[in-house]
Amino acid sequence: MTTLKQYRMCDNQSDKVGICLPASSSSCDHLESMLLRHSKSLLLLSCDFLTAWNCRKLIVSKKKLSMFVDELLLSELVLSYSPKSEQAWNHRRWVIKSISANCSNFNEILGKESELVEKIAERSKMNYRAWNHRCWLISYMTIEQVLYELKKSRSWAALHVADNCCFHYRRRLLLKFMENQNSVEETVSYGHNADIVQALKDELDWNETLIKRYVGRERNIATRKFIL
Repeated sequence: MTTLKQYRMCDNQSDKVGICLPASSSSCDHLESMLLRHSKSLLLLSCDFLTAWNCRKLIVSKKKLSMFVDELLLSELVLSYSPKSEQAWNHRRWVIKSISANCSNFNEILGKESELVEKIAERSKMNYRAWNHRCWLISYMTIEQVLYELKKSRSWAALHVADNCCFHYRRRLLLKFMENQNSVEETVSYGHNADIVQALKDELDWNETLIKRYVGRERNIATRKFIL
């Protein structure tokens, strides 16, 4: 905590002067290095230590894009042993939101985020926080990505019919698709037809297969009601 206070004082002095003096710059760099190292250790011990996450936000927000990518790696490490850490998921959303406007491979990052959630969902059943993160990603997806996610998540959902989170995710994808159906620029093929009617028909056919295969599953009936 003392180091964090010192860093804030050093940072405030630099802002007031307008020019960071060599001695001040060296001191700030040293404090930043200490804070990043210590906060990482704290988070590996206590993944929901909010002060440590906020400390990293304070420092990283003034750095280059590569630092934001490092934060994704750190939070992924935390999630590998604590997959339901709310603060770790929040930190990932902060990073993604921060880089969304100036990242050349942003769509690739979105794809990796979706894959990460699926990988974690395999190990941590009914992980609402992970699936909520995946639903949040939809707002940044293009229609092409939405259709790809619909197709890709179908096989996972068929093997995990008791996991309501995945079906909720697919609902959100369908809603996103319907909201953007009039966007000519982003329209792409979905099988032989990109029309929303065809997409919903395919979804109904697949849902009927699930209903027949898993008799009595209320989730499948509820999904059908949503589509209709």
